[in-house]
Amino acid sequence: MPRPAKNPKATLTFVLVGIGIAVLVAVPFFKIVKAKADETIARRNLRILGGALQDYTQDYDGKLPPLQDDTSFRNAMESYVPNMKDHSDPFVDPAANAPFVLNSKLSFKEVSKLEDSTTSTVATQNKPMERHVLTLFADGHVENVPADR
Repeated sequence: MPRPAKNPKATLTFVLVGIGIAVLVAVPFFKIVKAKADETIARRNLRILGGALQDYTQDYDGKLPPLQDDTSFRNAMESYVPNMKDHSDPFVDPAANAPFVLNSKLSFKEVSKLEDSTTSTVATQNKPMERHVLTLFADGHVENVPADR
């Protein structure tokens, strides 16, 4: 029995439709992966800054660096940040592609005179991740804090 002739246009259409559906299904997955990668890099950057912050305060009699703007903060902290030529800029929140938000109220304050250095915010992300934001505290630790806090 002879086989019916295949329609090459129909086969190509089915392949293209299949590829289109696969792309549509994969797009949300890639957004989730990118958000997780940005969060991991932001956490690493804030931890680097936390270590540098501790070194700075030891050298400056327990005082925090200038926090009134990102340029002053960067200039004060650069010598305390390890060479990062092969990595992203540790002063930048990768999710927002902008510097971390600094708490200018703590500029040049002595850590020992803060009410509680474990809850005094030095820097946060520009763009909250889901319902939380990564935060660097005056004692140098980093943690997720609810975005509405």
